[in-house]
Amino acid sequence: MDCMRRSRRAFWTSFFVALLIIALLYGMADVDFQCRRIEFGDGKTLIFRITGKNPYFACIGAWI
Repeated sequence: MDCMRRSRRAFWTSFFVALLIIALLYGMADVDFQCRRIEFGDGKTLIFRITGKNPYFACIGAWI
C-alpha cells in the first residue's frame, strides 16, 4: 500500500508540474505577441516566424 501511495504521489506531482510548464509556455507566447503588437505594431511572433501562423489566444483574437 505504501508503494502504491508513493507512486500515485509521484504521478500527480509530475502531472501538475507538466501543467505548470504548459501554462508558462502559453503565457510566454501571449506576452511575446502583446509586446510585438505594442512595440512594432505587428503580430509576427517567434511562433509565427517558425510556423507561419499565430495560434489563437482569446486575448489576441479580441485585441484586448
